[in-house]
Amino acid sequence: MVDELATMQEALALGDITAVVDDVALLLADFEINLDHKSPAYRELGMQALRAYVRALQAIEKRNAGQPIETPKVYPWCPHRSCAGRRYLARSL
Repeated sequence: MVDELATMQEALALGDITAVVDDVALLLADFEINLDHKSPAYRELGMQALRAYVRALQAIEKRNAGQPIETPKVYPWCPHRSCAGRRYLARSL
């Protein structure tokens, strides 16, 4: 876990979203969003996903060390387009 955290922190410091492209692809598919991989929005989504990943790994590391951490908020989500799933994605990251 320590190696993964270090790797992701380095990717974040370098702005290298290749570490999370598979996760971004899953997010886009789950929320039925078609986003050009060369667009600034794709890069921003990648950076947000990378930041969230690093935060999660840091929280796991703290919890494993016996430190209390706040449980992340969970938002209700509806898979139908009419349910504003895109707003859920924005709040989740």
